Amino acid sequence: MATTVVSEPTAKALSKPEPTATDEIKVFIDTDVLIYNFADESPWHTTARDRIRQLRDMGAEFWISRQVIRELLLA
Repeated sequence: MATTVVSEPTAKALSKPEPTATDEIKVFIDTDVLIYNFADESPWHTTARDRIRQLRDMGAEFWISRQVIRELLLA
């Protein structure tokens, strides 16, 4: 099983400021954010889950790549 380490860029990405109501929101979700979202034991679980929900509620369009799907299935 792969281990994911929290990187500084990931921590910053999870705490970005809110987009305005007029912004078109397109979000690429990387593997580590998805893993944090699904792993209840992760210290980043609540942050990732809440941010994904917040963006979803704002009408964000989520994007992931085939590579992210492969990495998630191997995690």
